[in-house]
Amino acid sequence: MARPSMTAQADNDSTGRGNPPAPTDQEFLTVGDVAERLRVHPQTVRAWIARGDLGAVRIGRTLRVRQTELQEMLDRARIPPLTH
Repeated sequence: MARPSMTAQADNDSTGRGNPPAPTDQEFLTVGDVAERLRVHPQTVRAWIARGDLGAVRIGRTLRVRQTELQEMLDRARIPPLTH
């Protein structure tokens, strides 16, 4: 007998509204992942988080950064092209 998928189970909860999908591991980055991608020191990433420049969530004792938060920070830091 085939087992229903996790999505099917989430859609059929007791409230009838369904649960939002659980975030995937690919959606969150560690401080080390962010530092590696941007070629900066992990302490630099922690400083951005502490200043509020980069959004993060604390899960237990670890910090996680959503990929969308990282992209938003990079978009805000974008330098506009020079106009002559």
